[in-house]
Amino acid sequence: MKSPTLLIRILKLICILGEFIACFTLLAAVILIPISRSLVNGHRANVELFVMNGSLEWGFYAPIGNNGSLSYHSLEGLTVGGSLPSEPVKLPAYTTGLGTISIGPFRMKDAGEPSSLPQALAGAKGVVHQPFSEALTFTDDQDVTQLWNLIKWPFGIAVLCVGCAGLIVLDLLRRMLKRVGSGEAFSSRNIQDMRRIAFTLIGSSILKAAALGWLIGSMGNYATQQTAGKFTFALTSGRGLPMLVIGMVILVLAEIFRQGLRLEEDAQLTV
Repeated sequence: MKSPTLLIRILKLICILGEFIACFTLLAAVILIPISRSLVNGHRANVELFVMNGSLEWGFYAPIGNNGSLSYHSLEGLTVGGSLPSEPVKLPAYTTGLGTISIGPFRMKDAGEPSSLPQALAGAKGVVHQPFSEALTFTDDQDVTQLWNLIKWPFGIAVLCVGCAGLIVLDLLRRMLKRVGSGEAFSSRNIQDMRRIAFTLIGSSILKAAALGWLIGSMGNYATQQTAGKFTFALTSGRGLPMLVIGMVILVLAEIFRQGLRLEEDAQLTV
């Protein structure tokens, strides 16, 4: 009995830590999204957004004074940031300055030699191609404002969807583990929480896929217009499907446990 109890305590602790990290990440995103817009408009920060493998990756960079920087990088709730290096910060060589938005990944519609990439953007004002990341960086103030207005809603929905779903699932798991520790492994409340976890995963997967589709369409259409149709969004295989499948599997298991609990209750009544 001691080993299962210890395991349950460890799992509960992991859930609590996971909730804290997810809450911190979501709060940081909610705060930085509106702040980043004003800083970019004021030429004091850069923002980049990438949709790869069905996941949203976004970054925020702003120099602090002459010897520090504030950076934030998020990929499906995984966050790193807040670095304050002792050496003076220099912008990456590919960056044209502050006040830019980079989106991607993109690729040329007609495959050609790498040397043809600069010529492909010869007529595009304020657009820079980053070959190593296949991103398009928009530097013109009007382009940055218009692009932000197009992507702010799908971007915000996708971030909130991932963060809120993680918090809900971790909270439900912690409650289930608490009941398991008190001997309620196959209780009706645990089965209800399993169903809630399943519906959360299924719903968030569908909503996130819709938001990312909206985001890709907005970024792709704007980039196509600004580059005379020479670039297209580089679509990659999605990772949202496994979460959808996991949600369906959990839903099936919850139904099996519900039927088993009903049979057990009927057997007890018969006896």
